[in-house]
Order: sequence, then C-alpha cells, then structure tokens
Amino acid sequence: MKKCSQTQERRIIIDLHAVRDVYAVHEISNIDFIRGPNNPADGLTKIGKCHALYHLLQTGKCDFTVDQWVLRS
Repeated sequence: MKKCSQTQERRIIIDLHAVRDVYAVHEISNIDFIRGPNNPADGLTKIGKCHALYHLLQTGKCDFTVDQWVLRS
C-alpha cells in the first residue's frame, strides 16, 4: 500500500463507489486486475509508449494475463 494525499484518497474513494454502483445494477459483469506493463488502459492515462495498447489496436486481441478477478455468481 502506498501513501497518497488526501485529495488522491478522496478520488480513489469516489472511483470505488462508482464501480460498486455500476456492479450492483449489473452494468458490468466482472472486474479484472491487469498489471501495468500488460494493461492497455495505461496507454490512455500515462505518458509514454504502451505496447499492450498498441498490440490490442493492431491485432484486436486481448491476450494479457489477468492477475485477479471478481466474477458475479
């Protein structure tokens, strides 16, 4: 766990509540955790090259490793 500012902590709490809300009304069916180097979303939120996003856009395939997941039963 890493320390963050009070503003960052509030933002994380807001994001978690938003995820819980959409999960509760079945707008999303499962949640996956993908580590940084394999996460195509990092290319949308961080500066620099993102090989995972480039590969996804070029091939249309999601062939990354999921480390953790939450499945709706």
